[in-house]
Parts: sequence; structure tokens; C-alpha cells
Amino acid sequence: MNVLGEDCGPVLVISPNTLKENWRYELERWLSPRRSVAVQYAGKPWGPSDIHVINYDIVSRYAEQITSTPWGMLVCDEAHYLCNPKAARTKAVNAVQARRIL
Repeated sequence: MNVLGEDCGPVLVISPNTLKENWRYELERWLSPRRSVAVQYAGKPWGPSDIHVINYDIVSRYAEQITSTPWGMLVCDEAHYLCNPKAARTKAVNAVQARRIL
């Protein structure tokens, strides 16, 4: 079953740091057809991928790359990390343009 659909486009998953590798593992295990999954770490360059997994603590550092991409889907795991509207991470996530938001 193709969960994301053919027209989904790139996917951005934002999660707590401790869950990033788990997201990669589960995506690589369950997605059909396979899609490339990149886990972003602080200070590392932003590379091409079908699915990007990034944590809340560094999302504002990559705001330019995130906001310039027309995302097919945005997934915010543990969205309570976005409860402070003045926080840089909340502002960065709120600026994301995506066709679907979960």
C-alpha cells in the first residue's frame, strides 16, 4: 500500500531529537514503494531527499531550506513542542507550506 501517494511530494517530519532515528527506521521499514529518508543533524548540510526528518531544537537553523521547499506533507510528532508562539521553532514551523499537515 502506498501510504503517501504518488503526488505527495517531499515530506518533512519534525520530532523530538530522541525519535529521529526511530522515524527513519519505521519509514524505511514500512514505506512502499521505498523513498529516500534523510535525518538532519545540527551543522550538517541540507541534502536532497524524499523525506526529511529533523528535530524541534534545530528546525529554526534550517528555516531557509524548510520554507523554500513546497512540501507535500508536514508531520509534527509531539506537537506540544510548538506551544510557545514566540519561540523560534514555532515561528519556523508555522512558516512551512505543505499540502497536508499531520
